[in-house]
Amino acid sequence: MTKASRFDYAILVRCLGTAVLLASLPVLAASGQAVPVYSEASALRYQILRVAVDAGRPPYQFIADGRLTGFNVEAIIRIGEALGIGMALQAMPATAGLQALAEGRVDLVLGRAYSPEAAAFLDFSEPLASSSIAVLVAAGDERFRDGLTDLGSGVVALTRDSPAYDFLKNIRTIRFNETTVPADAFSLLASGRADAFLEDRLTARYFIRAARAESRFRFAASYWLPVEYTMAVAKGNSYLVYLLNSGLRDIKEGGIYGKLYDAWFNDAEYVAQRRLRLIIYTFTAFLLVSFALGGLGFWWNRQLASRVRLRTEELRTANDELARQMAETEDRSIFINQILESSPRGIITCDANGTIVSCNSRSRELGSFGMDPIGRQYHSLPLLNLLLDGRLESVMSGGQRFLFQTLEWVHGDGHPIHLRYNLYPYLDHLRKPAGVICTFEDFTEEKLLRDRVFEREKSQALGRIVAGIAHEVRNPLTSIKAFVEL
Repeated sequence: MTKASRFDYAILVRCLGTAVLLASLPVLAASGQAVPVYSEASALRYQILRVAVDAGRPPYQFIADGRLTGFNVEAIIRIGEALGIGMALQAMPATAGLQALAEGRVDLVLGRAYSPEAAAFLDFSEPLASSSIAVLVAAGDERFRDGLTDLGSGVVALTRDSPAYDFLKNIRTIRFNETTVPADAFSLLASGRADAFLEDRLTARYFIRAARAESRFRFAASYWLPVEYTMAVAKGNSYLVYLLNSGLRDIKEGGIYGKLYDAWFNDAEYVAQRRLRLIIYTFTAFLLVSFALGGLGFWWNRQLASRVRLRTEELRTANDELARQMAETEDRSIFINQILESSPRGIITCDANGTIVSCNSRSRELGSFGMDPIGRQYHSLPLLNLLLDGRLESVMSGGQRFLFQTLEWVHGDGHPIHLRYNLYPYLDHLRKPAGVICTFEDFTEEKLLRDRVFEREKSQALGRIVAGIAHEVRNPLTSIKAFVEL
């Protein structure tokens, strides 16, 4: 079959599909199911689709030898062939692509990552590819073993408006250098101007292989944040979404999608999934042949597809909930840190071994700490050694509390101050002592005021005593004088 005949055949198939869709509209409407908005004008409009392509994301979409290529590019071309629609690809940055879509200069944006925020002004197709954001660091850097929890200890390189950027931009404790394309962000890590690179794991792997730098970098986390790449259209264009999803299903069912995936990614995990799926299908086919129940096989496939869709939705909901909980946890951590930093008292916590775990700015000021005390032993700091020496064991072993204790301390500028401090244990989830909390405050002015009040009250009491004595002495003298006069 020639290319022209294949194109005519695809148009014929599309027309037949459109006729079936129009015939089924009353049935779908009566059943309450959502149907795409269709008109003859919309069908004629999409003979050629104008596609905006952000060409900076290999191996999904990029420019090689002067032309656009990549998995997403190959997939959208195959979708167009399946639908009998031409694809006019236009390379432009992500922000320019969204602007062109809003102005009607393009019909869709290729490879747009799904996000709930963007769903307010975009409609998304089914995922072209599902992947995850990875954390790439230098091979010898051990700070990011725990992924997100340690990102605040260094500078993070990422791409503006990427899924990682949208997730981290509201977390003030994380410092990052943002770039317009992933290649520049990778260059920041390679040149030592960043400590971690957050990007799609396949894109990061592509950069590493292109630079032949497999020994220089390692993945601290390969599945840090899930991401789905879709075809995004203007909000409300449900017919185009339906059309694109139909084409995507066609190339998946025809095996074209799997071949493209193998050719571009060679992902061991995907290969394992395909092997597992092949085993399941083989076993199902064996059962169908053994029992010769074609009708049962059809029913089973329909049920399996329904369960897969349901499970996919459940996983997506679980991922969204996990992301929300992580954000809430981070917000609570920031909120607690703000409370500690705004306290007029110095607050320091130590673990059971005497290692300083947290320390607010007021405690650094009162203790005249020359360097960050976190991670150091308490006895290396004179003030903490004075407060905790001989008391840490009592607090940890018996839960003893030392409340409203006072001492005199010579501040770093040389003048003495009076401190009031409290020591008490903090408990873990089993209600057992896990460390000690030390709070202290400067009450020098309060003590001076109390001393003045005490001296004034003492002087007043002494005056009253002297006046009473004088009165008692004067009474007998007055009686003697009166007797003499008589």
